[in-house]
Amino acid sequence: MTEQELWRCIERAAWAAGPGVHIVRVENSLEWGFPDLDFCIAGYAGKLELKANRAWPKNPDAIVPCRGFTPQQRLWLARRVIAGGAVGLLWVVGWDILLFTEDFGCIGTSTRDALYQSAAWSASRRRSKQGWAYQLLDVLSDMREAK
Repeated sequence: MTEQELWRCIERAAWAAGPGVHIVRVENSLEWGFPDLDFCIAGYAGKLELKANRAWPKNPDAIVPCRGFTPQQRLWLARRVIAGGAVGLLWVVGWDILLFTEDFGCIGTSTRDALYQSAAWSASRRRSKQGWAYQLLDVLSDMREAK
């Protein structure tokens, strides 16, 4: 799954969810590191960065690289967390989907097991072709209670 395909799944789920969900893809060349999505779910707003890897490394003890995750993106997300904002990084690796909401230091520097331990939420696309996107909308709206 590519970042574009990931966005399309989220977009379809947002449209199906109705008027209480508004998610927009953001293309911003004015500020380095600005996340890909702006969302508002039932009055709760935040930002979401999307990343995609085709597969996990064959060696389970290998560090999992995150293609395209820049130092500017890492800094932007960390600064927003420090300021109390709602942000996340949604990363698809193979059939797996992981959401990170605070610990962005593990992205691109950790093994598969460590990433699962650091993730705020995870799902598998094997079990549910589109259902994970609806679950994600619930998780994003619940981030308000987690703060």
